Amino acid sequence: MSEIGKEMEDEVVVDHWSHHHPLTLVQTSKRHICYGCGRVCSSGEHVYGCSKKCKYTKLLHQECAEMATKIRHPMHPQHILIQEYYSSNASKCAICDLHILGSIGYKCTSSGCEFEIDMMCAQHRGVMDADDDAVIISHPSHPQHPLVRVSRMPCSLRCDACGTSRRGVFYACYVCRYWIHHRCAILPNTIQNMLPMSSALASTLSISGLQTRFHVDPPRPPSSFCNLDIG
Repeated sequence: MSEIGKEMEDEVVVDHWSHHHPLTLVQTSKRHICYGCGRVCSSGEHVYGCSKKCKYTKLLHQECAEMATKIRHPMHPQHILIQEYYSSNASKCAICDLHILGSIGYKCTSSGCEFEIDMMCAQHRGVMDADDDAVIISHPSHPQHPLVRVSRMPCSLRCDACGTSRRGVFYACYVCRYWIHHRCAILPNTIQNMLPMSSALASTLSISGLQTRFHVDPPRPPSSFCNLDIG
Protein backbone atom coordinates (compact mmCIF):
# COMPACT_ATOMS: atom_id res chain seq x y z
CA MET A 1 0.00 0.00 0.00
CA SER A 2 1.46 3.35 -0.99
CA GLU A 3 0.67 6.73 0.51
CA ILE A 4 -1.76 7.54 -2.27
CA GLY A 5 -3.40 4.12 -2.59
CA LYS A 6 -2.87 0.58 -3.85
CA GLU A 7 -2.03 -0.43 -7.40
CA MET A 8 -4.51 -2.37 -9.49
CA GLU A 9 -3.81 -6.07 -10.15
CA ASP A 10 -3.97 -5.57 -13.92
CA GLU A 11 -1.59 -2.67 -14.45
CA VAL A 12 -2.75 -0.03 -16.92
CA VAL A 13 -0.02 2.47 -17.78
CA VAL A 14 -0.17 5.78 -19.62
CA ASP A 15 2.54 8.29 -20.47
CA HIS A 16 1.55 11.80 -19.49
CA TRP A 17 3.50 14.95 -20.25
CA SER A 18 2.99 16.30 -16.71
CA HIS A 19 5.30 13.72 -15.08
CA HIS A 20 8.56 12.04 -16.15
CA HIS A 21 7.42 8.57 -14.99
CA PRO A 22 4.56 6.60 -16.54
CA LEU A 23 1.26 6.77 -14.65
CA THR A 24 -0.68 3.70 -13.62
CA LEU A 25 -4.16 3.12 -12.24
CA VAL A 26 -4.33 3.08 -8.45
CA GLN A 27 -7.20 2.88 -6.03
CA THR A 28 -7.19 5.84 -3.68
CA SER A 29 -7.18 5.24 0.05
CA LYS A 30 -8.28 8.77 0.93
CA ARG A 31 -9.64 11.90 -0.70
CA HIS A 32 -7.33 13.74 -3.08
CA ILE A 33 -7.67 16.63 -5.51
CA CYS A 34 -7.24 15.80 -9.19
CA TYR A 35 -4.62 18.14 -10.63
CA GLY A 36 -6.29 17.88 -14.02
CA CYS A 37 -9.75 19.25 -13.31
CA GLY A 38 -9.43 20.35 -9.68
CA ARG A 39 -12.28 18.10 -8.52
CA VAL A 40 -12.11 15.65 -5.62
CA CYS A 41 -10.89 12.09 -6.16
CA SER A 42 -13.01 10.10 -3.73
CA SER A 43 -11.62 7.37 -1.49
CA GLY A 44 -11.69 4.05 -3.34
CA GLU A 45 -11.84 5.68 -6.79
CA HIS A 46 -9.61 4.39 -9.59
CA VAL A 47 -7.27 7.19 -10.68
CA TYR A 48 -3.83 7.58 -12.25
CA GLY A 49 -0.72 8.02 -10.08
CA CYS A 50 3.03 7.54 -10.53
CA SER A 51 3.96 3.95 -11.38
CA LYS A 52 7.48 4.22 -9.88
CA LYS A 53 6.48 5.01 -6.28
CA CYS A 54 8.44 8.25 -6.33
CA LYS A 55 7.51 11.17 -4.12
CA TYR A 56 5.13 12.48 -6.79
CA THR A 57 1.77 12.28 -5.04
CA LYS A 58 -0.47 14.04 -7.54
CA LEU A 59 -3.38 12.10 -9.00
CA LEU A 60 -5.43 12.35 -12.17
CA HIS A 61 -8.96 11.14 -12.82
CA GLN A 62 -9.06 8.53 -15.58
CA GLU A 63 -10.96 10.83 -17.93
CA CYS A 64 -8.49 13.67 -17.28
CA ALA A 65 -5.39 11.52 -17.84
CA GLU A 66 -6.81 10.05 -21.04
CA MET A 67 -7.82 13.37 -22.62
CA ALA A 68 -5.99 14.17 -25.85
CA THR A 69 -3.13 16.65 -25.46
CA LYS A 70 -4.38 18.62 -28.46
CA ILE A 71 -8.07 19.08 -29.23
CA ARG A 72 -10.56 21.02 -31.31
CA HIS A 73 -13.40 22.37 -29.21
CA PRO A 74 -16.82 23.04 -30.77
CA MET A 75 -16.94 26.49 -29.16
CA HIS A 76 -13.60 27.43 -30.75
CA PRO A 77 -13.32 25.11 -33.77
CA GLN A 78 -11.12 27.38 -35.87
CA HIS A 79 -7.97 26.77 -33.78
CA ILE A 80 -6.25 23.85 -32.04
CA LEU A 81 -6.07 23.88 -28.23
CA ILE A 82 -3.18 22.34 -26.30
CA GLN A 83 -2.92 21.24 -22.66
CA GLU A 84 -1.07 23.42 -20.20
CA TYR A 85 -0.60 23.24 -16.43
CA TYR A 86 -1.58 26.48 -14.70
CA SER A 87 0.60 26.46 -11.59
CA SER A 88 0.73 30.12 -10.57
CA ASN A 89 -0.65 32.45 -13.24
CA ALA A 90 -4.41 32.10 -13.06
CA SER A 91 -6.42 32.42 -16.25
CA LYS A 92 -10.17 32.56 -16.71
CA CYS A 93 -12.03 29.86 -18.60
CA ALA A 94 -13.68 31.34 -21.68
CA ILE A 95 -16.69 29.05 -21.25
CA CYS A 96 -17.60 28.84 -17.55
CA ASP A 97 -15.75 32.01 -16.46
CA LEU A 98 -14.06 30.19 -13.55
CA HIS A 99 -10.36 30.62 -12.81
CA ILE A 100 -7.86 27.98 -13.94
CA LEU A 101 -5.21 27.61 -11.24
CA GLY A 102 -3.38 24.56 -9.89
CA SER A 103 -4.90 22.42 -12.61
CA ILE A 104 -4.64 21.57 -16.31
CA GLY A 105 -6.39 23.62 -18.95
CA TYR A 106 -6.32 24.05 -22.69
CA LYS A 107 -4.80 27.07 -24.41
CA CYS A 108 -5.24 28.18 -28.00
CA THR A 109 -2.13 27.64 -30.13
CA SER A 110 -2.89 30.49 -32.53
CA SER A 111 -0.71 33.55 -32.06
CA GLY A 112 -2.60 36.42 -30.49
CA CYS A 113 -5.64 34.32 -29.58
CA GLU A 114 -6.31 34.23 -25.83
CA PHE A 115 -8.98 31.52 -25.79
CA GLU A 116 -8.40 29.24 -22.77
CA ILE A 117 -10.65 26.68 -21.10
CA ASP A 118 -10.46 24.45 -18.04
CA MET A 119 -10.43 20.65 -18.08
CA MET A 120 -14.10 20.36 -17.17
CA CYS A 121 -15.20 22.42 -20.15
CA ALA A 122 -12.80 20.52 -22.39
CA GLN A 123 -14.67 17.31 -21.52
CA HIS A 124 -17.57 18.41 -23.69
CA ARG A 125 -19.69 16.55 -26.21
CA GLY A 126 -18.39 17.33 -29.66
CA VAL A 127 -14.73 17.76 -28.66
CA MET A 128 -12.43 16.19 -31.25
CA ASP A 129 -8.82 15.10 -31.30
CA ALA A 130 -6.75 17.72 -33.09
CA ASP A 131 -5.70 15.09 -35.65
CA ASP A 132 -9.32 14.57 -36.71
CA ASP A 133 -10.48 16.56 -39.70
CA ALA A 134 -12.91 19.22 -38.55
CA VAL A 135 -15.56 20.37 -41.00
CA ILE A 136 -16.41 23.98 -40.15
CA ILE A 137 -18.79 26.20 -42.09
CA SER A 138 -20.24 29.67 -41.94
CA HIS A 139 -23.98 29.82 -42.53
CA PRO A 140 -26.21 32.87 -43.14
CA SER A 141 -28.85 31.51 -40.76
CA HIS A 142 -26.38 31.86 -37.85
CA PRO A 143 -23.75 34.46 -38.79
CA GLN A 144 -22.61 35.05 -35.18
CA HIS A 145 -20.46 31.90 -34.92
CA PRO A 146 -18.97 29.16 -37.12
CA LEU A 147 -20.78 25.82 -37.19
CA VAL A 148 -18.97 22.51 -36.76
CA ARG A 149 -20.17 19.27 -38.30
CA VAL A 150 -21.32 16.56 -35.89
CA SER A 151 -21.60 13.22 -37.66
CA ARG A 152 -22.77 10.85 -34.96
CA MET A 153 -25.63 11.86 -32.71
CA PRO A 154 -26.84 9.37 -30.06
CA CYS A 155 -30.36 10.80 -30.12
CA SER A 156 -32.74 12.76 -32.30
CA LEU A 157 -32.33 16.53 -32.25
CA ARG A 158 -34.66 19.28 -33.39
CA CYS A 159 -33.33 21.27 -36.31
CA ASP A 160 -33.58 25.02 -35.73
CA ALA A 161 -34.08 25.50 -39.45
CA CYS A 162 -36.93 23.20 -40.48
CA GLY A 163 -38.24 22.32 -37.01
CA THR A 164 -38.19 18.55 -37.49
CA SER A 165 -36.38 16.07 -35.21
CA ARG A 166 -34.15 13.33 -36.55
CA ARG A 167 -30.75 11.70 -36.20
CA GLY A 168 -27.97 12.08 -38.71
CA VAL A 169 -25.43 14.71 -39.66
CA PHE A 170 -25.86 18.15 -38.08
CA TYR A 171 -23.97 21.41 -37.99
CA ALA A 172 -23.84 22.83 -34.49
CA CYS A 173 -23.01 26.01 -32.62
CA TYR A 174 -22.37 24.99 -29.03
CA VAL A 175 -22.21 28.61 -27.92
CA CYS A 176 -25.86 29.25 -28.79
CA ARG A 177 -27.14 25.66 -28.82
CA TYR A 178 -28.00 26.11 -32.49
CA TRP A 179 -28.50 22.95 -34.56
CA ILE A 180 -29.17 22.63 -38.27
CA HIS A 181 -29.57 19.50 -40.39
CA HIS A 182 -26.92 18.91 -43.03
CA ARG A 183 -29.64 18.83 -45.67
CA CYS A 184 -30.92 22.23 -44.53
CA ALA A 185 -27.43 23.72 -44.30
CA ILE A 186 -26.62 22.88 -47.93
CA LEU A 187 -29.74 24.53 -49.36
CA PRO A 188 -28.93 27.47 -51.66
CA ASN A 189 -29.42 30.96 -50.29
CA THR A 190 -32.10 31.65 -52.87
CA ILE A 191 -34.36 29.46 -54.98
CA GLN A 192 -36.35 30.30 -58.08
CA ASN A 193 -40.13 30.13 -57.83
CA MET A 194 -41.36 27.20 -59.91
CA LEU A 195 -45.02 27.36 -58.87
CA PRO A 196 -47.74 28.78 -61.17
CA MET A 197 -48.77 31.64 -58.89
CA SER A 198 -49.87 35.23 -59.36
CA SER A 199 -47.40 37.67 -60.90
CA ALA A 200 -47.61 39.59 -57.65
CA LEU A 201 -45.68 36.73 -56.02
CA ALA A 202 -41.99 37.41 -55.61
CA SER A 203 -40.16 35.10 -58.01
CA THR A 204 -37.21 34.50 -55.70
CA LEU A 205 -37.14 33.90 -51.97
CA SER A 206 -34.29 34.26 -49.54
CA ILE A 207 -33.67 31.46 -47.06
CA SER A 208 -30.81 33.13 -45.23
CA GLY A 209 -32.82 32.96 -42.03
CA LEU A 210 -34.49 29.72 -43.02
CA GLN A 211 -37.89 31.22 -42.20
CA THR A 212 -39.17 31.05 -45.75
CA ARG A 213 -42.46 32.70 -46.71
CA PHE A 214 -44.15 33.75 -49.93
CA HIS A 215 -46.40 36.80 -50.12
CA VAL A 216 -49.16 36.35 -52.67
CA ASP A 217 -51.98 38.49 -54.01
CA PRO A 218 -54.76 37.47 -53.60
CA PRO A 219 -54.26 35.65 -50.22
CA ARG A 220 -54.00 31.87 -50.36
CA PRO A 221 -54.17 29.21 -47.65
CA PRO A 222 -50.86 27.86 -46.34
CA SER A 223 -49.35 24.90 -48.15
CA SER A 224 -46.21 22.83 -47.78
CA PHE A 225 -43.40 22.33 -50.25
CA CYS A 226 -40.18 20.44 -49.48
CA ASN A 227 -40.78 20.67 -45.71
CA LEU A 228 -40.78 24.48 -45.82
CA ASP A 229 -43.94 26.34 -44.85
CA ILE A 230 -45.43 28.46 -47.62
CA GLY A 231 -48.25 30.78 -46.69
